[in-house]
Amino acid sequence: MVDNPESFTTPRFDKPNGKLPAALAMHGQHAGLALTGDSDPGSPLEGIRTLERILSRFYALDGKSGAFRNVIYPRTGHVYNDHMKQAMLEWFDRFLRG
Repeated sequence: MVDNPESFTTPRFDKPNGKLPAALAMHGQHAGLALTGDSDPGSPLEGIRTLERILSRFYALDGKSGAFRNVIYPRTGHVYNDHMKQAMLEWFDRFLRG
């Protein structure tokens, strides 16, 4: 169980533990796409879902719900499969070429 994945942290002084998920530091500034396998040992699934809940709320508060997407691929480890690559290219087309 991962309540606050330390692998996703950056210094922050207004939190009791001095840490805040690094992904929150970018909130509202850029579009965010996360493509993660549910069996990726470097991205604990519970931590990814926690970040998704937090980031979804922040993006919604900024009126940018469509600028954040998290996709968790079943039975997938630390890889980028063809579907992930296509999703990434479509995301780039949408947000970089605008």
